[in-house]
Amino acid sequence: MKRRITKKNIPMNASRCIVLFWAVSVLLCVSICMIAAAAASPETECVITADGAETTVVCTGNSAEQALAAAGVELLDGDSCSVQERGGVLYVDVVRAKVVSLTVNGQTEFFRTGCGTVGAFLAERGIALDSHDTVSADPDAAVTDGMAITVSRTDTQTVAMQVDVAYETEYRDDPDAYEGETAVVQEGKNGAKSITYTITSKDGVVTGLQAGDEQLLYQPVPQIVAVGTKPRPAQEAASGAERTESGETSGSSSGQTSGASSASAASGNASAGVSAGTSGEQAQGSTVQAWDGTTYTYSRVLSMTATAYTFNSGANITASGAPAQVGIVAADLSYLPMGTIVYIVSASGSWEYGYAVVGDTGVSGATIDLFFNTYDECIQFGVRDALVYVIG
Repeated sequence: MKRRITKKNIPMNASRCIVLFWAVSVLLCVSICMIAAAAASPETECVITADGAETTVVCTGNSAEQALAAAGVELLDGDSCSVQERGGVLYVDVVRAKVVSLTVNGQTEFFRTGCGTVGAFLAERGIALDSHDTVSADPDAAVTDGMAITVSRTDTQTVAMQVDVAYETEYRDDPDAYEGETAVVQEGKNGAKSITYTITSKDGVVTGLQAGDEQLLYQPVPQIVAVGTKPRPAQEAASGAERTESGETSGSSSGQTSGASSASAASGNASAGVSAGTSGEQAQGSTVQAWDGTTYTYSRVLSMTATAYTFNSGANITASGAPAQVGIVAADLSYLPMGTIVYIVSASGSWEYGYAVVGDTGVSGATIDLFFNTYDECIQFGVRDALVYVIG
């Protein structure tokens, strides 16, 4: 017996119909978008002029960015471009920025700028000028490639510095002590005063330190020394006279030398400071010419040892209260008082530190410590002999 096979209709699942509908719709939308994009962004011929060369490319759209990208031309900082469309062709001209050197406070940097004038460039760099500043070029002058612009600044600031007021020694007769005997009755103690200094600097280098008002903070306490006035007994006096007579001949020469040394030591470092400068000291009103041609009139010249220092662990305030900077030097104040203006050069003329102001301490004797901006400069300078001309 044969089995009859009949065809059975299977109804389509509803979810399959929905998926097929959405697939057809998406394909249709993509096709429409592609056709619309092609119609809206036709190919455009672009002519790019940059760096002295002209390049023609065909790109989709008519924007300068698309044209530059198609030509492989990159705009750098400060560059600009102009865009014109003529006869269906897009012309893009690239204007490269100019490289300019700018020196402010002795520090030089290089910039790319598209500014047309010096004044506009300084404004772009945030350089504000006041009546004391000068510029090497007129603010209305056109900026040119390779142009060097120098801004010279003159700054003035006022700082207060506390200094010691040396105590004095008073000698008082003591009738209860024998002649030649002394005793300190009261220890001396230094006082203190505040001095206001006006500091002038040009291009970051100190050019003046002028002392102003002084205010006494506390009085010094004098040292009191009792000096015996009571005559010694006759026997002690005779014995002392014999001792003096026996040592007079043999010790007269050494005694004078020792006495001179004691007097020098008693007078303090101030005497040593004068002595240090005696060998090189010249008459007041003499002149010395600096390397830049400036002539200074000086009162004396000292032969000193020059050392170098820079910022120490971030501390950049000197003893005068002024910021540490080139042109401020440290000295023993008994040699060179605070605020002394000097001109420093080597005896052979092989190097010059130049105009400087004593505004810091920390050294003793015939030594002058010169400030440099970097540690490497200090190492390179090392220790050298110097002539220090006192000009103010």
